[in-house]
Amino acid sequence: MDLSIVIPVYNEEKTIKHTLLNLKEKLKGDYEIIVVDDYSFDKTHRSIEELLCYFTNLELVTNQYKKG
Repeated sequence: MDLSIVIPVYNEEKTIKHTLLNLKEKLKGDYEIIVVDDYSFDKTHRSIEELLCYFTNLELVTNQYKKG
């Protein structure tokens, strides 16, 4: 793996899709994107799950309670 990007999110349903799609467009080579959802109560988790089929190198980690 050449590059690992970790993106912590909390209630980012309005911006996370745009962010991930822009990264996919700009990044080349061997990379992975890890999104850590800190127990969002909006639709952040669902927004990320919708993109999992488009990314072979995207991983979603979800906290079971808010860790901050």
